[in-house]
Amino acid sequence: MSEAETAISVRHDTHHDILDMDSGEVKRKLERIREFQAVVKQTLAKDHDYGIIPGTEKPTLLKPGAEKIAKLMNLQDDYIIVEKIEDWDKPFFFYTVKCELREISSGLLISAGLGSCNSKESRYDRRWVPEWKLSEAQKAMKATFPVEDRPYRDKSKGTFKAYCIPNEEIFSHVNTILKMAKKRALVDAALSAGRLSDLFTQDLEDIAQRVSTEEMPTDDSTKPAHDDKPTILITSPKDGKKYPVTMAGALKAFAEIKKRIGNDAYYDCLTTFRVDHANQIPFRQMPEVFDTMLEIARGQGKYE
Repeated sequence: MSEAETAISVRHDTHHDILDMDSGEVKRKLERIREFQAVVKQTLAKDHDYGIIPGTEKPTLLKPGAEKIAKLMNLQDDYIIVEKIEDWDKPFFFYTVKCELREISSGLLISAGLGSCNSKESRYDRRWVPEWKLSEAQKAMKATFPVEDRPYRDKSKGTFKAYCIPNEEIFSHVNTILKMAKKRALVDAALSAGRLSDLFTQDLEDIAQRVSTEEMPTDDSTKPAHDDKPTILITSPKDGKKYPVTMAGALKAFAEIKKRIGNDAYYDCLTTFRVDHANQIPFRQMPEVFDTMLEIARGQGKYE
């Protein structure tokens, strides 16, 4: 028999086996999938391992949840940069990463996922700045920037103009862009390995970026300098008590906890609350967001 005839025979036998698969075996496999999904539901924690965006049908799997799924399945993750563009002159940065999940004991490939990220995404490419914070150079060009009227926290004060300007600090985000591509690839691979697409959807920030700017929270840090300085109560990681802090004090607390939990967990948490940076969190909501990050830190053993 020729190689071509052998190949045809093998394909024919495989097709025949699929058609004749025992219905009981199919049911058992489906039941094992349901059992694993039940374990995942019991194990993963809301706002840490997955997040929920209002108006979406399914929760969104986050990196900590994807890592737990891989651990539950006894899998290790390996990454390959499939494609990259690093143009320091434009500047433009783009990465496509492949994540392979393999059995730790045998090295057998169980699942693979792809993730990409680039510096033209809105969270990296531009930022919203109130008019009084524009530099002299930016003021000269403000007619070329998209502009929005945003309400003050105290709506009786009316609105202020915010301009969408290019991010001049994109070079400091190159490593973050690469890590984001890796994270998206991991989530994709974990969803496939666990057959969990009916429980979770893909990256939360992909959904968040589709939320219109009119729905985004007001940046309370954009209050003029001559305004009074209200305070909020932030939980101290040291003694668990709540202390009053101003906006500056709150941002300092967020900067400190970011060092504790790491960039990925930090930005995953911010994205859960539909913001990219701490100064975009409504001032009165900051204690809630900070407490969520504090729980993540304690879960990591960073605060005893």
